[in-house]
Amino acid sequence: MPDLARRAALAREVRESAAGGHRMTIEVSVLERHGWWRMSVPALPCIQTDANSRGEIEPAVRQAIAAALQVPGHMFDLHFRIEG
Repeated sequence: MPDLARRAALAREVRESAAGGHRMTIEVSVLERHGWWRMSVPALPCIQTDANSRGEIEPAVRQAIAAALQVPGHMFDLHFRIEG
């Protein structure tokens, strides 16, 4: 599925879940390299962001997902998978 169609479908799913009183969970892959953290979203290959501390991981990736899907960041939950 092309990236734009994938984003639109996921955004629709997030909105529909929120309208039903639920929050969809989006999986995030996290890789630590030399003090930097790289986050990617398997469901949205266009999203990749970095953080320089563990405390910055969640806000950075939530903001990136919300911007890509054009939905408020409180409409979805995140599940982090630490790699490496």
